[in-house]
Amino acid sequence: AVDTNGAESEEGGFEPFVSQPTDIYGVGFYSGARVLVVDNFDRRASWPLEHHPFVRSHGAAIAANRVGFDSCTETAVQTGEIDVREYEAVFYICGDDSRADESLAAADQHRLIGYLQNGGKLVISGSEIGYDFNATTPAELERTEELLKARYLGDLAGSNRVLGAGQSPFEGLEFRYGTINSDENYIEDYPDHILPIDGGRTALVYDNSRI
Repeated sequence: AVDTNGAESEEGGFEPFVSQPTDIYGVGFYSGARVLVVDNFDRRASWPLEHHPFVRSHGAAIAANRVGFDSCTETAVQTGEIDVREYEAVFYICGDDSRADESLAAADQHRLIGYLQNGGKLVISGSEIGYDFNATTPAELERTEELLKARYLGDLAGSNRVLGAGQSPFEGLEFRYGTINSDENYIEDYPDHILPIDGGRTALVYDNSRI
C-alpha cells in the first residue's frame, strides 16, 4: 500500500508522510522443516539504531539451505499469537540485550525448556545472556543453566575470531564477528564466555580456546 497523504512544505511544495524504518521480518516459502526465527533484540547499545535487520540475515542463511521459515517478535510469542511448539526448530535472537533489557524473560525460559523437553530444537544467540543471569536469583540461574546447558565464566571472551569445534557439525568453520559497524553488523565489545555443563557439548570456540 502507498500512503498518499502529506503536508505542505515551507516552500509550498508537497511532502508525503514518511514513517521511520522498522525492524525487518520475513518468511521463507521452501517446504520441509518448519523453522521459526524470534527477534528478542531490543537494546540500543552496541547496535545504535532503533531498527535492525537481523531476522533478514538469519532468514537468508536458512533459505540458502532450502528450508522454509517464519519470523516474529518475542512479544508475539509471549502473547500466544505464535506458538513455538508448532515448529521443529526455533532460532532465538537475544543480540546485545543484557540486565536492564532482560535478555530472556522468566516466562520465555519456562516456555523454551518445555519446548526442548518435548523434542524441539533451539538455537539461541546473545552476547550478554550469561552476564545477565549471573546477577539473578539462584533459582533463575539454575533454570537458565538447565535451558542452555552452559555456565557463565566471564563477560569478556577476549577474541572475535571463532572456530568450529572438532568433531562437531561446525568443524572446519572459521569466521570473525562483531568487528565492524555496518547496515548488518555491529561491534560487540563484551562477548561472554561459557562452560558446557550437564551434557552440553561445544559447537564453536574462540581462537584463544575459550568457549
